[in-house]
Amino acid sequence: MGFYDKIKNFVLTLQRLPEHQKRIIFFVLIAILVLAMGYLEILLTKKNIARVSQSLQSFEIPQTNIPDFSSIIPQRGASNLKDSVNALDNTSQENTKINP
Repeated sequence: MGFYDKIKNFVLTLQRLPEHQKRIIFFVLIAILVLAMGYLEILLTKKNIARVSQSLQSFEIPQTNIPDFSSIIPQRGASNLKDSVNALDNTSQENTKINP
């Protein structure tokens, strides 16, 4: 008996089963497929997360030239917040003036 005949006999056996047994077999097969696909999805997600974390390790943020504001930012014992705001405002006005 060949492979084709075995499959044909299996299908005929399934066709002869009562309807409720066919449904049970169908839902069991679906559950097995869902579990297998879920397992594969977890493996692939794990692999992709590892690849993303590897690429983030080589990611470098470019350095920028940030001016030093320590001279105009008030120290902890600053007497007046208004003076600090005025100092910041004066500094920004000086930086925006156009020299003739």
